[in-house]
Amino acid sequence: MSGREGELIQATNQLAESISTNKLGMSEGQLASIVSLQDMFAKASDQLKGNMGASAIETMNQHIVGGDSRTDLLLGWGTKYMGVQDRWAFEKQKAKGVADPENLKTIISEAQRQFGNNPEYMKMVLSSVLGLNPEQLEALMNNKSVWDSLSSGSYGKEDIESLLDGSGVDTIKNRNKLS
Repeated sequence: MSGREGELIQATNQLAESISTNKLGMSEGQLASIVSLQDMFAKASDQLKGNMGASAIETMNQHIVGGDSRTDLLLGWGTKYMGVQDRWAFEKQKAKGVADPENLKTIISEAQRQFGNNPEYMKMVLSSVLGLNPEQLEALMNNKSVWDSLSSGSYGKEDIESLLDGSGVDTIKNRNKLS
């Protein structure tokens, strides 16, 4: 195993540990979502590969899980989830962070719905809510396939499937190599 492959594995392990902190465990599906998310970040920009991408994903997760009222609104509090009876279901969903593609899908779609007429303001809100700097957010938004996957909550399911059958391991390793 080369140093870069080792870095990718180490970054993925640290990311999984960080995201699963304060949880009883992480399902195989949640882990696959995290690995796919890291692969998509690597596709979007050289500055989002390896440890830098893992760090950005970890920051996004922290911002979603520990988010403020703006995050709650973009996650559906007050629209999809209302009243005391829904608060517990909302908190459980929010606690999944980036490991559940639905969370990013909901945040992005709500931001587009609320602020789509003002793209610059939408970027400011998403940057703040997700904890990404402007360059990171624009790198994701400017890569159409990555942004479409994030917006639809698909997190590159074809990458996960190719990873599981072994045929896509080299492709994913290459995407995550540092320049």
